[in-house]
Amino acid sequence: MGVRLEAIDGKILALLYLGYSQAAISRHVHISRRTVQRRIGFLMELLEAASLVALGARAQEIGLLPPAVSVISAKQ
Repeated sequence: MGVRLEAIDGKILALLYLGYSQAAISRHVHISRRTVQRRIGFLMELLEAASLVALGARAQEIGLLPPAVSVISAKQ
């Protein structure tokens, strides 16, 4: 699947994957919480994910996120 995301969607996806709340993402990327909610909805629809966990798994599966081990290592 050749999915291409806008930069903001990639940032939101990465921050979700790192465990940030929607409010924290909103503050981090300087957009409203409602916009974050809409973008997450768009990502879930695009990747056919029924939950945030499924969104992360699907994004990782198609190469939009690195493997969990490298993300966890980078965070420490």
